[in-house]
Amino acid sequence: MARIFVSLYNFCRRIESFEAMVPFYESFLDGLKKAGNDVLCFQHKTFDRQFQEAMPNSIRQKIIDFNPEICILFNNSFWDISHLVECPIVIYDTDSPALFANKDLIKQNIARFKFVVNQTHTFQTIKEYFSAQDSQIKYIPFFTELAYSNELPLDKNIVFLGTNWTWKGYDFLQPFVAENPDLNDRYYAQNVIKQFQDNPLKTPQEIYEENGYHAHQVIRFKNSNRAMVEISGLRRLQYLDAVADLGLEIRGNYWNIQCMNYFPRLLMAYNSKVTLTKEENENFYNSAKIAINTKHIQAVNGFSFRVCDILASNACLVTEKASDMEQLFKDVHIPSFTSPAEVREVCLRLLQNENERYEIVSRAHEVIEKNFRFKNVLEQLEDFLKMSLRTNHEGNLEIFSDQGGKDYEKYANKIVEKKDVNSISYKVGMLFGYDPNKQYKVSHIKLGKIKCFRILNLPKNEKYTYLGYIPLLSIKQEGGNWKLQLLVWLKFKNFIRWILRRYRYSIKRKWYAIPKLLTLAKLRLKVFNKKQNKSMSVLF
Repeated sequence: MARIFVSLYNFCRRIESFEAMVPFYESFLDGLKKAGNDVLCFQHKTFDRQFQEAMPNSIRQKIIDFNPEICILFNNSFWDISHLVECPIVIYDTDSPALFANKDLIKQNIARFKFVVNQTHTFQTIKEYFSAQDSQIKYIPFFTELAYSNELPLDKNIVFLGTNWTWKGYDFLQPFVAENPDLNDRYYAQNVIKQFQDNPLKTPQEIYEENGYHAHQVIRFKNSNRAMVEISGLRRLQYLDAVADLGLEIRGNYWNIQCMNYFPRLLMAYNSKVTLTKEENENFYNSAKIAINTKHIQAVNGFSFRVCDILASNACLVTEKASDMEQLFKDVHIPSFTSPAEVREVCLRLLQNENERYEIVSRAHEVIEKNFRFKNVLEQLEDFLKMSLRTNHEGNLEIFSDQGGKDYEKYANKIVEKKDVNSISYKVGMLFGYDPNKQYKVSHIKLGKIKCFRILNLPKNEKYTYLGYIPLLSIKQEGGNWKLQLLVWLKFKNFIRWILRRYRYSIKRKWYAIPKLLTLAKLRLKVFNKKQNKSMSVLF
């Protein structure tokens, strides 16, 4: 048995179910616990969080008290603890080294870390970028604990589960094009984007310098990680749109945002039903004939953890090509594609040929059961760390966070009851930002038996004071000093901003219509004067 500290980015954490997470993390933590280990897990929900701020004393003390024997930090999503613990620190790659937090600190203290990578390309990247030794790196492919079931009807033709990353598209192009670059600069910029897709760890400036591009106007990324996501997202939409009319159902995050108005077929295919946990994934994939997988550009020759989940279900995987996948699943002959036209052709063939589809699914089940279960991962971790991670007794699992959730529920000693949504007090409260459905630690100031003032105590020493549901003051402690603000003014500004965002297009249209109305009025006046002059000439 070992005491294992784990840190991860739980991008789909739910308020109503704090410990819910994607199957890979759920199965990993559950597997460690069932193997007999005591697991303390920190989770957060901020994309690309770098943990540059000081570690809270409460979290520092929690780790010291736990006294871990191993630390497993997925994507290094945690503060630097190399000085806080003496045990091995494993940075477990689930996305890309580009998304590791505190990359400079890793470089400065590289001997303190070990690395687990999920694609062969990353092995070499870790060596070159961080100057790590071969003995510090272990290649362990993804696994799954999903199981297939014949009890659910195959009532879906094609499914996709994942995030829509195309929030703003290639927004880094607008500033570049606005500078009116010449043909050479445009050519260089296209090559920079292409080479960035091949190696997202490089910045545009580094690519310009390596290729000797002497451009007058250069392309820049506001945020390289954001650009990486947007590039992958647009390609994902193009692939899915090619099969949208074949009975596609999409689930996941950010599929009903404004940019999807330009992809109406995909928007119509979206089902907002939450599908996050291992059980929910099993039910979704086991009810489908085909499941699509598209790659992120960070997976240069690797693949998503969802690949193993799909291969363990009744759905037939259809995926973008990846050399690691072809090598690991060479006995399965997974249908793959490299273009929108090809993904459509493959899906049509499988929908029309049930025998071929069933044969692929059956072979996939055999390979998954043999090589891609958590027991295989545990064996490789034991070999890598040179220590046992298994006993005959089940261990314990505790999950905590600094961003609300179960630990916040412990903090809150009262749940504000849901009010009648038609009541005046509810509407006034919502207008000024008081949400009766949220959890707060509430106290009251009474005059006699009447509760006049309501004080909402939030985490991080912040208090909101209300007169009934009308906001009065915001009191916040920053750096040992108390900061006092008029809450009514803050809420009023937020309300005005919401009004402007909500109605900006209709206001703009009406504003632009004023000159048109004036021009139209002038024309009508001209026509009227001409008619009047004509009638007067007839009379005289």
